[in-house]
Amino acid sequence: MVLAIVDSEFFNVFDFKETGFKWISGNPKKAFAEPFNIVITQAMAKKYFGDNDPLGKPLKLEGQLDMKVTGVITDLPPNSDLPFTLLISYPTLYELEGDKMKDDWNSINNDHQAFVTLPETVSVEEAEAQFYKAHSLHVDKKTADAREICFAASVGNAQECSTRQLQPAKRG
Repeated sequence: MVLAIVDSEFFNVFDFKETGFKWISGNPKKAFAEPFNIVITQAMAKKYFGDNDPLGKPLKLEGQLDMKVTGVITDLPPNSDLPFTLLISYPTLYELEGDKMKDDWNSINNDHQAFVTLPETVSVEEAEAQFYKAHSLHVDKKTADAREICFAASVGNAQECSTRQLQPAKRG
């Protein structure tokens, strides 16, 4: 079981066309709109619901969270970089973490990644400058430099990392 927390733009950012991926049931535009919504793969639907339609049904996650199934998708191939089987709506995280999510700019979590799609009129360098500007407005100067965080032994991440993670997407 591989879990991902995503927002409603997830399937607009990632292109699964070559994988045979498709929505079996549910509405991709609404599936992640509410807290405690979950989209599951076909294998998970079979495992937990058998031959019954899981759409709209409750599913208890890790024996603690009552989720509502809002979509079923085909399984992704095992060689995918995103081998998820469960997708939880991002608003769920806000419900669980509260205002801490809005104000905590210093947390470091290797499991949390953000992906963006840039308009054609915005360069990688322009976007990167805006990200650094937004980050520096919310953290003190000591931690504002992302390179400093990448090499910080105190967070167990003293390995080389790039502050230039942005890559232009192929358009077309």
